[in-house]
Amino acid sequence: MGNTAQLKQTSQKRNDFKFLSKYNCQSIHLIDQLNLNFKRNKINNEGLMSLGAEISKCANLTKLSIDISFNKINSEGIQQLLQGMTQCLLLTYLTLDFCYNFIQQHGAQEVMREIPKFQKLQYLNINLSQNQIGDQGLLSIAQYLSQLQSLTTLILNLNINNFIQDEGISKLSSEISKCQNLNNLTLFLKHNQFKDRAFVNISKEISRWTVQNLKVDFSKGCITDKQIEILGKGISKSYCLELLNLDFSQNQISERGSTSFKQLISQCRNLKNLQLDFTEQKEFRISYKDEYVQQFVYEATCLNLQSYTFIQDEIPLQNGNESLLAKEFWQCQSLLCLKISIQNGNIGKRGFFKLLKEVCLFENLQILYLQLKLNQLGSEELTKLSKQIVQLQKLELLTLILGNNEGIGSSLKYLGQSLNRLPSIKQLTIELQQNQLQDQDIKDLIFYISKCSKLKFLSLDISGNSISSITLRELTKLITQGLELNSLKLNFTNSQLSTIDLNFINQNFSLLKSLYYLQFKFSSDKKEPIKQTTLNRKKYNIFKSLRLVVLKK
Repeated sequence: MGNTAQLKQTSQKRNDFKFLSKYNCQSIHLIDQLNLNFKRNKINNEGLMSLGAEISKCANLTKLSIDISFNKINSEGIQQLLQGMTQCLLLTYLTLDFCYNFIQQHGAQEVMREIPKFQKLQYLNINLSQNQIGDQGLLSIAQYLSQLQSLTTLILNLNINNFIQDEGISKLSSEISKCQNLNNLTLFLKHNQFKDRAFVNISKEISRWTVQNLKVDFSKGCITDKQIEILGKGISKSYCLELLNLDFSQNQISERGSTSFKQLISQCRNLKNLQLDFTEQKEFRISYKDEYVQQFVYEATCLNLQSYTFIQDEIPLQNGNESLLAKEFWQCQSLLCLKISIQNGNIGKRGFFKLLKEVCLFENLQILYLQLKLNQLGSEELTKLSKQIVQLQKLELLTLILGNNEGIGSSLKYLGQSLNRLPSIKQLTIELQQNQLQDQDIKDLIFYISKCSKLKFLSLDISGNSISSITLRELTKLITQGLELNSLKLNFTNSQLSTIDLNFINQNFSLLKSLYYLQFKFSSDKKEPIKQTTLNRKKYNIFKSLRLVVLKK
């Protein structure tokens, strides 16, 4: 039976790597997993040579993780480390964190020159962010990558200051096509500015990949509408993709570009899980030529989509003409999970109504997450939400983040009534921070929530609303008497509680016999501050986690 050895190097002996000295020869032979953390330890080349020599003694290693980030290491030190590691020919899992060093392009070549010797390698995670490897360094990585024919998972971090351009990323894309067993691919390409040529080459190769799960971080670049449409055309031809997670935040993509992209990828026949992030697009004005302005109208074929996450802020939907979800997705009746985040979007009445209409087209939804904080929503909008959400009769998990939308308080009663009419609801999260709620508003909501018989998880945040302590007592009483919860999170900060109030609430909590997690936040009364917690663990039968947060004012 194998052993796992772990070591986090102390600062006292930074370059003394005789960490296997406590093992005898037979024990070293049994070590098959090694986890080494030497982050921020000022390791020099001599230390890396010693480290490589120690690792070479573990001939039966199958899993190795090394973190030597933030150490000012150069290419010579990397070469000495990896030469020692090449004795471990049984490796199937390898993680190397080299971020924030001085590896540069020659060091990147040294890293990848030795790795193909691990012919059984299935999982490879290399972090080369903040190393200035450049295009030539990435060309070296790509050159050796295709030799790893057993590889099923690749995570490659090339974020920030790597000066990677079109040639390097194009070569990487083509070499990935040669990895016929690669199923999971994650690329971090933040702060790397690619031109049109790079996206043309990526688009050409991506349809040839065998990758099923693809995650790419393109954030903080200069991606335009034209480039994202080129990429979308390539993705639309993929027959292998099942999970797609793309981060396009902080680029130069307009509403037209994001809409066209969504329409294109709707053709992925086997896509089941989709997450797109378009937050914080830079303001720009571009006069597009006629040949770039195209109408993308395709027959919807991604009918197997099960999860869709859309993240974007500051969407001007006041006029209600724009469609947040591409119309092709409407036919995805297999969609089970939908997550939409629009914070500070000024979505407006007509835009909000259009959003609700689109969301409720997915009648089979089991999970719905709506982040609509800071959108100037009022009573009419929340009433409409309450009426529409009842159509989703299969919902099991619902998250509504509605903070900083003044004027919705009077409609919380209708929201509560609708929640009570969802027969399958098991997990409910509602955030209503700083909505100027009145005591009666929150009472009405909790009254109906307490009648949701299948509810097992409840998270309620009404911080910043100055609800009275008497009302908070009543709320906890309704919750604990009407529900059989396993997990409860309550945030009552800005509502001041005394020791007497807390004792009363504690008695209510003790009625939840099946509760195993409790998180309770509140503010201490100035006149009668709470000096210590009065929640008693002994009153709970199977209590696994108790978190009490007192914010003294």
